[in-house]
Amino acid sequence: MKITCMVMMATLAVFTAIPVYAETDFCYESLQQKQYDEAIRECTRQINGEIRMQHPEYSYNNRGTAYRDKGQLDPAIADYTRAIELDPKYAHAYNNRGNAYNDKGQLDPAIADYTRAIELDPKFVTAYNNRGCAYYGRGQYDQAIADHTRAIELDPKYALAHFNRGNAYREKGQLDQAIADYTREIELDPKNEYGYIHFLIATWLAKGNATVPLDRLRQHVTANSSAEWVRTISRYYLGVDKMTEESVLAEARKGKDGKEVNERLCEAYYYLGVKRLVAGKRKGATDYFTKSIETGVKDFVEYQSAKALLELMGKKKK
Repeated sequence: MKITCMVMMATLAVFTAIPVYAETDFCYESLQQKQYDEAIRECTRQINGEIRMQHPEYSYNNRGTAYRDKGQLDPAIADYTRAIELDPKYAHAYNNRGNAYNDKGQLDPAIADYTRAIELDPKFVTAYNNRGCAYYGRGQYDQAIADHTRAIELDPKYALAHFNRGNAYREKGQLDQAIADYTREIELDPKNEYGYIHFLIATWLAKGNATVPLDRLRQHVTANSSAEWVRTISRYYLGVDKMTEESVLAEARKGKDGKEVNERLCEAYYYLGVKRLVAGKRKGATDYFTKSIETGVKDFVEYQSAKALLELMGKKKK
């Protein structure tokens, strides 16, 4: 699962030229509908002056977001930078540029941008969450926990911050706190299947009674049909459909392209490693965690979790 940062879009664009656009921002609407090529075209029309804007920085921000969602990170960063040049106090543009840097694995400038966004808007909940994600990606779990905690203080119903803080607690081996966060995340966002899986993993690692998390996962799977890749992991953990390690890896290799296959394998190796570790097969677990890391998918939770578990295993061995 990709370490999740939140993007902010501009919604307050004011039009002064073409009457047909007086009440409709097609750039923003296309972005909302995930029609990224159309969003880029409409934002570009605004930027080129075909539709005069009182706040052109919003058009650059939104076009940057469309580029980022298409995976075109350099033009996204260029657009966010132009938005900031037009309005140096545009906190959302700093947050979004931080996300693009984060996607490129450039965590230092990402953290700098999130920090500036927070300086401009001390109650910017998503910027705290996003900076916490960047700290998590650097293995700085205490800083990550502090930022996610602040996000939760500002918005106690922010499910993603609970999930992310749970991950950071788990990597530190603070499993009771992780379990509490995953439990709360599931209450706030019962559709997130990864939440149930991570609740189960934290309980296994804590050597607790897994009946409750297994039942919660089973109920979720029964009530919600899904063709998403994560359902393969759920089925394996629940022991249904005669899922084996080999069948999990076979499903992972059915991704639509090489990138997706690699991301799925990063996840699969980690989740298989956890199951082996829980079964007392430390050597097999180590092998799978190592393979997860070798995929190089550094912006996935499972990559970071595999590294953290290997480190914790090493300390316990000593």
